[in-house]
Amino acid sequence: MDEQFAGKTAVVTGGGSGIGEAVALALAAEGASVVVNDLRLESAQAVVDKIIAAGGKETAVAGDVGNPVDVKAAVDAAVSEYGALNLAFNNAGIASPNGLLADIDIEGYRRLMT
Repeated sequence: MDEQFAGKTAVVTGGGSGIGEAVALALAAEGASVVVNDLRLESAQAVVDKIIAAGGKETAVAGDVGNPVDVKAAVDAAVSEYGALNLAFNNAGIASPNGLLADIDIEGYRRLMT
């Protein structure tokens, strides 16, 4: 690969499995330093371990993207570890309430939309 992301830093939310894991691995293979964010630290760390074994630079951060404090912690990790945040792959999602949108209370709606 030509390392098109060399010198760049990315945060991948929901990076502990599935699409997020695949994106984190691909970005690292292209030279990016990646902050892998997931609700479960052990899932994020497992992805980081794969990337480090391949020679990449990665950091695992646990957090809920619905919580602004956790989001700030992921961004702060990118900046403190690698000096910048150049891209974010916002992959994490939340389970939505079942039922009609009109029946969701305002807090459920806010959580769904943030």
